[in-house]
Amino acid sequence: MDVIKGGSTTSRLLGCLVVGQVIGSLYCWRQARHERRLRTSERNGRMKAERNLLSKNSKKGNATIDFIGEILAPFADRNGTPRQPGIVPSALSILKLKSAIIAPESLRGLVEYGHIYVLFWFHLNTNQGRSLQHKPLVAPPRGGGQKIGVFACRSPHRPNPVGLSLVEVVAVDERKGEITVRGLDCIHGTPIVDIKPYIPEAERPPTDTLRSPSWVQMSYDSSNWTRYTITYTKEATVGLTNLEHLHSKWCSSVDDFIRETLQTDFRSARQKNIVNFEGSLRLQKILIRYNINMNDETVTVTAVELRESPVDS
Repeated sequence: MDVIKGGSTTSRLLGCLVVGQVIGSLYCWRQARHERRLRTSERNGRMKAERNLLSKNSKKGNATIDFIGEILAPFADRNGTPRQPGIVPSALSILKLKSAIIAPESLRGLVEYGHIYVLFWFHLNTNQGRSLQHKPLVAPPRGGGQKIGVFACRSPHRPNPVGLSLVEVVAVDERKGEITVRGLDCIHGTPIVDIKPYIPEAERPPTDTLRSPSWVQMSYDSSNWTRYTITYTKEATVGLTNLEHLHSKWCSSVDDFIRETLQTDFRSARQKNIVNFEGSLRLQKILIRYNINMNDETVTVTAVELRESPVDS
């Protein structure tokens, strides 16, 4: 009898344990379901509020853009900054992201791409604050004086002053939140709106559909370019030799940078009418003075010297 009683007690204890486990599991399940419902409700509430705000702003025609970083570029002034990407391939720029709002993990996998799109803000436009009152017709520098619609060219003076450039990825530093790119056509300090990878498998259009206006084709036809012979004075050669060591962050070579930049003849239409033109440009703290002679199609670099620059970093 004692054995039987002992067995019955053990069975009852095991039964109680099983029932307890079932009740505990049921309680945990109900608690988890309750928390999921709360999270879903909160998420739906946030989404509804965001939709309402978006709808309200859309009706007003408003939106808010938070710049995610800034561009650290070799071009210290607008004078000398190329008007299109890839024209000065030796130029290296750094896309510096704001660590306060952009986590390092945001850059994970980006180094596997060869090129990226950089969306940026034309912050030095002279019509800031009234960009929606833009002129519908503009005369592109390469357009030969003709006026075309603002949406048919890449003028910085647009309803929303957003620029877009496709550039080569050189390096990605996730820890620092920095992307080094080649050939970007932006001035130092330009705000970054967004960064997107270029996917050639999806975005490369069929060759037979590619077309552009005749004025664009002519402007990029190298046979129409003035091929300047670029030389250095003795003083400029000495300066170049002494300052070449400063190039590593901003360009692959100071000499290449100077030649590529000056070969583009970035002067305005008015300046191009000056037969013997004297000018200057800056590669950060390096000041470059030059003379363009239209008669013999030569560019003489007269000085390469170190000057303090307030925009260097």
